[in-house]
Amino acid sequence: MLLNVAPVSVGVGSDRLPRALELVGVRPNPARGVVRMTLRLPRSGPAEVEILDLAGRRVALLPTGDILPAGERTLAWDRRTGSGVVARSGLYFVRVRAAGSECVGKIILLD
Repeated sequence: MLLNVAPVSVGVGSDRLPRALELVGVRPNPARGVVRMTLRLPRSGPAEVEILDLAGRRVALLPTGDILPAGERTLAWDRRTGSGVVARSGLYFVRVRAAGSECVGKIILLD
């Protein structure tokens, strides 16, 4: 479940867009509650952000809206799976697909 999609100020030089899709960070990691993922998108467009288990099965698909604007964005996952239950402790992956490329990062969840 997506909690928010918000622009993030990146300070001096923030008007420059990245050349490629970047998954800047996943915080906190390990997490006991909400997990925040910061992305940098080189151009506006559709994006898919999914949480996968160790076997590569989709645990959650975070709705991002039709178009994410270019620049730095922070998404939040409340640990709920596609079926609405809270994801258990363990290692998960966040996979982001946008701007014709893909980034993957790890998430460690603790109870």
